[in-house]
Amino acid sequence: MKATPLLATFFAATFGVMADTVMTAPVELSDVSYYQSRETQKVHVSYTLSNQDNEPAYVVMDVLTNGVSIGLQNISTFENAATVSQLDGAPVACGSHEIVWNARKDWRGNLSTDAQVQLTAFYTNRFDLYMVVDLSEGPTAARYPVSYTTVEPDPDSDYTCISNKLWLKRVNAGTFTMGSPSSEVGHQSNETQHEVTLTKPFFAGVFPVTAAQYALVTGTSKQLGNDKIYSSDRATASLTPAIGASWVDIRGDASLQTWPASDAVSPSSFMGLLRAKTGLDGFDLPTEAQWEYTCRAGTTTAFNSGLDSTVNATTTKEPALTDYGWYDAISGSGTHRVGQKLPNAWGFYDFHGCCWEWTLDCLLTNLGTASVTDPKIGYGQGTNNNRINRGGSYNQRSAYCRSAFRSNAGATAGSIGFRVWCNLGE
Repeated sequence: MKATPLLATFFAATFGVMADTVMTAPVELSDVSYYQSRETQKVHVSYTLSNQDNEPAYVVMDVLTNGVSIGLQNISTFENAATVSQLDGAPVACGSHEIVWNARKDWRGNLSTDAQVQLTAFYTNRFDLYMVVDLSEGPTAARYPVSYTTVEPDPDSDYTCISNKLWLKRVNAGTFTMGSPSSEVGHQSNETQHEVTLTKPFFAGVFPVTAAQYALVTGTSKQLGNDKIYSSDRATASLTPAIGASWVDIRGDASLQTWPASDAVSPSSFMGLLRAKTGLDGFDLPTEAQWEYTCRAGTTTAFNSGLDSTVNATTTKEPALTDYGWYDAISGSGTHRVGQKLPNAWGFYDFHGCCWEWTLDCLLTNLGTASVTDPKIGYGQGTNNNRINRGGSYNQRSAYCRSAFRSNAGATAGSIGFRVWCNLGE
């Protein structure tokens, strides 16, 4: 926004109710109006929140230009935070409210002659909110549009969610037990259980990045040869994981020794290109703790199926995993199109098996048993400078695909895949 643009052409109000909530009455947004001050450039949105049971609800404000969100990360500075929840705030009480958004601070220097304010209300902050990055214009695109939706992707009927669009889903902050008990079949000594608290919500990739998506961002291929792709999936080989993208390919050499003191990445890296073309600096790999938290999706068992492991041997079928991940006993010695197995309870696919996935952290063999908050192990802080990778792979035994299993590799290793994260407020 520049000197005096007005955000004022259209308003849309929507609502959502989680299927597992006890609430039955719809939440309503009414009496909506808004204007932008020419002097301060602050956007004032008035609305009334109501429902039959007089229950509070989570209210999210978005701004669209030409039908595309400017990014919820760019809508975060409010004078009266109690009137809007955004991605990590508290619910709003029923009644009449005014949101005052400081557009000059959050979106300074941008100008739109066709902006739309959109409010959405939910009963619970476990609402399904997806970020969708449109890569369809490919590596020569000047911009990758970012939008948001509450409709989940369907990789069985619509391949765009694993080919020319990146789908990420919002995950709440929270506390969980990282690691595994010594009694867990396949347990390793470096999986000591300890409590971890993640203080900020984030968006996590619903699927591992596929070869097609990697090529649309970088213009280069990380697709395995046909001999390593299961025969029935060779027709859709580009929809298998981008195995072979090294940590350096994803973030760049320059970032090796800067994280976590700096989140900077090389401009020519996958994350550098994605950040530049979306305008969102939060895109990155996950920390090891973020990865396990999202993989587990509230479970404390060996697999996010809610079941424990029963075998620790190669080429032996694991009943607890077969419906949720590809591993050596069932993969046919080849990788597969992503999204074919069941998702976990939070709607994420292929965390078990399929492909190893990079995280940001360096290896720290002894994680200890003390509670930690937002843990990060950077260059020179760990047992060595190898980067942690998680999830197992199509050619690994099932016990290596457990939620807690930890592997590691040098940053230039080329047999690993990844999924995209977007940290909020970055």
